[in-house]
Amino acid sequence: MACASRFAMPPSSRTAGQGTPGEDELAQALLGLARDYDEKHGGFGGAPKFPPSMVIEFLLRHHARTGAQGALDMAAHTAEAMARGGIYDQLAGGFARYSVDREWVVPHFEKMLYDNARGRRVSRADRSSCACSG
Repeated sequence: MACASRFAMPPSSRTAGQGTPGEDELAQALLGLARDYDEKHGGFGGAPKFPPSMVIEFLLRHHARTGAQGALDMAAHTAEAMARGGIYDQLAGGFARYSVDREWVVPHFEKMLYDNARGRRVSRADRSSCACSG
């Protein structure tokens, strides 16, 4: 994912072998995501837009851990925008590799197994999170 480097921790804050990120690092990541969030179309940043399955999973886990409604809203809006857009294959299922536009309308006609496997994992988590939120 091209935008992943924008969310990487600065080298001074984490070194290899330090373990899992703490609350400060998680908060920094969440703030970075909130800044890049596309409130109109879902997702993060502009075109092209890649399915952010690991970001959605992070947001869902954050919501489950803290109850932060904003994290759940970003995850749900992004997942719904992808599912309703042209990136979703209505005939065979699954998602195209990415959308060439900001609105998730025009897919790049290529499917990646690893992207769709991550997406299935997130969709199961999304259903359980949304079921709890009413």
